[in-house]
Amino acid sequence: MSPFYTNIIVLGIFAISGTLALPSDSYAASSVLVARVRAEDLVRRGVTRYKRGDKKGAIGYFTQALRLNPKIVSAYMNRGIARAELGNRLGAMQDFDRAIKLSPKDAKIYYSRGITRFRLGNYQEAIADYDRAVKINPKFAEAYGNRGVARAMTGDKQGAIEDYSQALKLKPQDAQIYVNRGLARFEFGDRPGAIEDFQKAASIYKKQGKVANYQKTQELISQAQS
Repeated sequence: MSPFYTNIIVLGIFAISGTLALPSDSYAASSVLVARVRAEDLVRRGVTRYKRGDKKGAIGYFTQALRLNPKIVSAYMNRGIARAELGNRLGAMQDFDRAIKLSPKDAKIYYSRGITRFRLGNYQEAIADYDRAVKINPKFAEAYGNRGVARAMTGDKQGAIEDYSQALKLKPQDAQIYVNRGLARFEFGDRPGAIEDFQKAASIYKKQGKVANYQKTQELISQAQS
């Protein structure tokens, strides 16, 4: 019995922290403002391209935005996500590292870098990023959930169960987390707990009309009961 894991990545326009320091010269100030507005518009266009499935096109827009404003965190963040999904994980890591330097208290950046590190098989480093994410935002359910997956991969089933339980306190209708906790409980020897989690997940999937996931969860129930 092995986990089927779904990444939860929220791609969007993230607020730019701080205020823009403008030159005293009015013409120079106007030029800076125009560049910043143009850069933010390019980020929005990049997000639109991403949502349409054109990740390469999205990266192009994010890169253009960074040429106009090399301190726009959302461009690094979103380009990192797109690069990671296209398999350029080194480029993604570089983008997340730059974003963190500019905005070290943004939990979403650590979370996204944690996903990339997880995909690279660097589970302990991923856990460290999720640690930072939940320290900054203790209500970040997805970070607890993903840290649980990383802990499970390192063999820390008890730690994984604790993370999944915390995530479910924050998102009690997340079927995937019930599945992951059920798998961890099964491997920990808690068959009744595993079956209970799988049944809860199946019920949620059924209500959501997710037939394929419902059927997979039913198969997990049968395996756990046999």
